[in-house]
Amino acid sequence: MYEHVKNVAVSLLGPKNYKDVPPMMDAEDYFYSEIVHAAFYYIGVRFVDIIQLYE
Repeated sequence: MYEHVKNVAVSLLGPKNYKDVPPMMDAEDYFYSEIVHAAFYYIGVRFVDIIQLYE
């Protein structure tokens, strides 16, 4: 599932716009993933010239 989501993101956004982030704690309820395949991903925009909140 991870590879599929990654491949779709890279094909849509280009490899320079795709970034793996380290695993982090989340508070989402993943109960549905026991029934269907699931993936969690972040889509974000940042303006480095204005402010950078994270790296």
